[in-house]
Amino acid sequence: MSSHDSDSRSLTVDRFEGNWAVLAHETGEVKLPKSWLPSGCQEGTLISMALSPDAEGQRALTDRVASLQARFRKPER
Repeated sequence: MSSHDSDSRSLTVDRFEGNWAVLAHETGEVKLPKSWLPSGCQEGTLISMALSPDAEGQRALTDRVASLQARFRKPER
């Protein structure tokens, strides 16, 4: 990973705690469900994780929240 690549991070599988994987990175640790890791990961495995916005999911969430708000909004008198 290059130092200017802000969308992807390299993490090392530090250890497993039950169903959790503890991943180490430059500034600390992150816990994720073991089931989220690629198959074959074990302690010491270096993985790359990319994060990106989910515009479609965000629209669906916004619509769902608006629908719930409309259901619970009291009619004005």
